[in-house]
Amino acid sequence: MSADASSSDNINAPPHYKHGEIECIDAIRSALTADEFRGYCKGNVLKYVWREKLKGKDEDLSKAKVYLGYINAPTVASSSSIPDAGAAIAAAQLSRHYRVIEWELKKDG
Repeated sequence: MSADASSSDNINAPPHYKHGEIECIDAIRSALTADEFRGYCKGNVLKYVWREKLKGKDEDLSKAKVYLGYINAPTVASSSSIPDAGAAIAAAQLSRHYRVIEWELKKDG
């Protein structure tokens, strides 16, 4: 996150993506390998560029830029601000959410 991002900044630090002191992007970063996280970021860049004319306009392009910044961070692992215990908890919560989504998809499909 940039140093000038505020808690009401919907581009750099959307408040709806934070639970306590843990931001969703940091939980995702902690749950994935460096290569997986890079792929996740590239997918989000593509998503925001793809839809910018239809939905978010300049805000979507700004979001794509944020994800490019995550990709270009010097070291993905060292850029996480979650302490080790917090990262483990966040990764476990993320894993649980994935299992729920998988179950819902199987149930509906």
